[in-house]
Amino acid sequence: MIKRFLFFIPIIILLGVGLYFILTTSPFVRYWADDFCSAVFLRNNGYLRAQVLWWQSWTGRYSYIAFLDLFESIGPWVVRFLPILIAILMTVSLIPVFFFESILAPLFILLVLINAPNLTQSFYWQVGSLNYAFEFIFFNLFISLIIWPKRKFAYLLAFILPFIAGGFSEAFALPQIILIVFMMFLVYIGNFSEKKMRIRLLIIGLAGAILSILIMLLSPGNAVRSSLVDHLPNFFEVIKSTVNGTELYFINLIHNKPFLYSFALLFSAIYIAVNRNWGLFKKVYKGVRSYFFVMVGSILTAIISTGIVIFSGFYGDAIAPPDRTMFIAIYAIFICFFVFSFYTSLIFIKVVKKSWQEVLVYIMLVVVLIMSLRLVKEVFVHWQIIKWDMATYSTVMYKNEKVLNEFHKTGTVPIINNATVGGLDSFTDNDGWVLSCVKGYYQVSEIKLK
Repeated sequence: MIKRFLFFIPIIILLGVGLYFILTTSPFVRYWADDFCSAVFLRNNGYLRAQVLWWQSWTGRYSYIAFLDLFESIGPWVVRFLPILIAILMTVSLIPVFFFESILAPLFILLVLINAPNLTQSFYWQVGSLNYAFEFIFFNLFISLIIWPKRKFAYLLAFILPFIAGGFSEAFALPQIILIVFMMFLVYIGNFSEKKMRIRLLIIGLAGAILSILIMLLSPGNAVRSSLVDHLPNFFEVIKSTVNGTELYFINLIHNKPFLYSFALLFSAIYIAVNRNWGLFKKVYKGVRSYFFVMVGSILTAIISTGIVIFSGFYGDAIAPPDRTMFIAIYAIFICFFVFSFYTSLIFIKVVKKSWQEVLVYIMLVVVLIMSLRLVKEVFVHWQIIKWDMATYSTVMYKNEKVLNEFHKTGTVPIINNATVGGLDSFTDNDGWVLSCVKGYYQVSEIKLK
């Protein structure tokens, strides 16, 4: 009972704080920046025609556009619930992966959110969340499918899930391929039942992932968008910038206290959970040598996945990808760290003498307690700022909408506040392009900013 108390209570407190901020911040979310532009585009063209025109004129991200227009078809109110929906679906889709200790699923998702470089843009902004977070719902389901292969519809789902996930962004489609190849290595080297079926499912998933990136690259809109941005002079400069950017990114992560706290908490929690459920895993244990290669592979996969995300920025726009894009890298890093922690725990439990096992468990429980409390403070301080930003934006937009709606009654030129949140200016981005979208969305001929 003492061990269960020391394990669950700190984690539940941390999850409670995270849940509090998700639930209390989401109601303040409003349309912001590009949301106005895509909403006007949908209104003017209809759902099906919008899919075609996006493909032809701007982007091949077919899943992203399909879901973006789907949510915008429902209405602007849906953005207030979208972060909650994403958090729930990411957690639920991950529960089969953590079948041996289900509380690890919400903990994993919260730790990813805590370490997101720009949570406002990658989680609360509709365009950002559908570009960089929503795809992990489908990727989580794919991982769950591999862990729990079902014969009915398994092969179809193995293709569809990575195909849908890859269609949200090129920045995810590329590392998804690396992650699936790593999963193939894990199954091949592991002592799993139905190994041949799992390998076949992964090969089918790899085909879906590769097809997704090919379809996006074939989009005429990609050529149009590419012609409007700068490019590095040659491929060597892209590789050089990618290597330097990846090195700098990991150096910054290592100096980031919440990131280190999160790693310590996740490792300790996984070790305790594996120790408690050793009876489930001792049959699949294959030895220190095999698992050493898994640990090395997980580190390399984390580095390569992050590098490919950074590569997508330098290759496409000649600059490092924006912070919101790095949500993909953080998620991939935590997936790899989960694998590293799981297999390291198996080695520890098998190698360490039984007389020391109880001591090691209590050490890990102390780490869980300390790291959870430290992260509670970090989450509260950081998320409180995000909540304040979103609430401020909501207040400004409420006043602006009243002024804009009055235009249809009085005919006078509306004067509104220029609202900024999360590092993006809502009305003057792209040399006034967003402002023109705001005009179109509210159907006014002129707007003055103050």
